[in-house]
Amino acid sequence: MRSASQPPVADPKSSRNTWGVLPVVGLLVLLSAGGFWLGITRNARRDREAPLQVDPEYLDFGEVWVEDGFPWILPIKNTSSEVIEIVELRSSCACTSVVPTGLVIAPKETAKAQLTLDLTPGKGDDPMLPVRDFSVQVAGQVKGPGSGGVGWTVRGRIKTPVALSQWSINFGEVVQGIGFEDKSIEVTYLLPGTGVEVTCEHPFAACVVEPAENRPDTSHVRVILQEGLPLGEFSFPVRISARTSNEQSAGSVTLRVSGKVVGDFEFIPTTIAFHPRPIGESLLLTVVLSSRTGRPFVVETATPDRDYVSVERVTDSPVEGQMFRVAARIPDVGDHWAEIDFAINPEGSHRPVHHHLPVYCHGLPIEAPKERSNDGSPD
Repeated sequence: MRSASQPPVADPKSSRNTWGVLPVVGLLVLLSAGGFWLGITRNARRDREAPLQVDPEYLDFGEVWVEDGFPWILPIKNTSSEVIEIVELRSSCACTSVVPTGLVIAPKETAKAQLTLDLTPGKGDDPMLPVRDFSVQVAGQVKGPGSGGVGWTVRGRIKTPVALSQWSINFGEVVQGIGFEDKSIEVTYLLPGTGVEVTCEHPFAACVVEPAENRPDTSHVRVILQEGLPLGEFSFPVRISARTSNEQSAGSVTLRVSGKVVGDFEFIPTTIAFHPRPIGESLLLTVVLSSRTGRPFVVETATPDRDYVSVERVTDSPVEGQMFRVAARIPDVGDHWAEIDFAINPEGSHRPVHHHLPVYCHGLPIEAPKERSNDGSPD
């Protein structure tokens, strides 16, 4: 038995086997490495020899200011002696649009794809980084002989002078004539000496830039809706342009503003819809007119635009909902639409507002009476 103080004795057979394996392992490693680099070389050679080529200078747009509509041209050259058609040309993310989505390129000719890049921070990007990397893949399918996939990667670096607390403002439903509440976002300056200008071209909206109290690197952009904004949905852009300390342009981004203007007054139900009945029959339904804000009002007139429709006031409370009875006498076979114009005078208003109540009915043909047999029973 070998004591703990004795040096280990190498087994000659074991040692010989170990050194016999090493050369084999080394050879396999060298062959694998050679195959790896050979594969890279072949891939690089295949890329260089591919019939469709894009000059490397068009695959890197360098360092630019942030824009949500940055234009870039991708010239694709057909180096072969045959016509090549590319279909389904598209980008790898929604941040880039490609026009056209298909190209037919003659031999030795070049066709251009127009890219529009949204360089604003996307999901996974840190919006507080003043400079960050950007890349997008543009790929398509080659149609016909030699068909297969083709694609390129467009890269660049984005300088972002400002960060927005949010990229859109939704006012939700706002009531016409009541006064709209302003909404704001925060703009944080990421580069020293940066400022912003805002442009809003909507006829019933305005925007102002206000410095944040005790925060020199932050401002507020306030969006103001003005009286006169018509009923219905609205959507408009606010352009926020950054400026450096020497008043040079430093890119611009778009703040999306949306919402819906609803009238203060509403009908329940919103439409009078009678069930189909034979022509000549008289129909009757009741409607309630009320104020969303509880503002007192008076209905001055209620005027139908068709003579087969009439309206009668049932209740006349200036505060609570007012009830009206709508009658219609079906004039003919088929669909019939009418409107009742309500002239409403809200408390404190100098002129009435007009709301229209749609009325629908459908006329059925009158069935002829069935003839009776001699015994008095219907045939």
